[in-house]
Amino acid sequence: MRSGFTLLEVMIALAILSVSLLAVYQAQSNSLLTLSDSDSLWKATSAIQRELLFWERSKEPPSVSLSQGTFPESEELSGWRWLRTVEDTEPLPGVEIRKVNYRLEWNQGPYSRSFDADLYVRPN
Repeated sequence: MRSGFTLLEVMIALAILSVSLLAVYQAQSNSLLTLSDSDSLWKATSAIQRELLFWERSKEPPSVSLSQGTFPESEELSGWRWLRTVEDTEPLPGVEIRKVNYRLEWNQGPYSRSFDADLYVRPN
C-alpha cells in the first residue's frame, strides 16, 4: 500500500481552502467598511453636536435663515458639505418655537451619506 495523497484529494483540499480564504477576505472587507462608516458617523454626530450646543447656550436665538457651505481643507471634515436651516414653527396653536436644523453631507466611496439633527429654541 502506498502512502500519500491522490491528485483528487489535493484538488478537493485546495478548493476547500480557497472557499475558506474567500470567506475570510469578505468578512475582513466588510468589517473595514463598517469601521469606515462608523468613523464618519462619529465625526458627523460630534460636529453637529458642537454646532447645536453653540446655539443652545447662546443668549440670542439664531435668526431665521438658510446657510450652507463646505469645510476648509485645514479641517478634519474637509470636503464635507453643511446646511443650516433656521425657521419658526408653531407645533401647537399659540406656541412659537424656532427650529434649527443642521445637516452634514459627505461622499464615501460611490455613495453619498448624510446626517442631520434638530434643535428647538425660544425665538425671543
